[in-house]
Amino acid sequence: MPQAPAIEALEERLRRLGAAAEAAQAAWEDAREARDAAIEQADLEGIKPQRIAELVGLSRSAVRNVIRDRTAARQERIRRAAGL
Repeated sequence: MPQAPAIEALEERLRRLGAAAEAAQAAWEDAREARDAAIEQADLEGIKPQRIAELVGLSRSAVRNVIRDRTAARQERIRRAAGL
């Protein structure tokens, strides 16, 4: 059985790794949101989905899904703002 200092060190390592994993997930979510917003902007500026896909390293269908989802969300915000 491990010594008490070894257990304490392992517990501290687990706490630190848990915190690091949470921070990494938050950073990933922020980066994904920024990427998706840029994809939406590129679409609104008339850049073709194939070109966007090449630039961001996604498949064309993944880019189309982002565009579809963000367009639907934008339209829903407009409807709500108009009281519909």
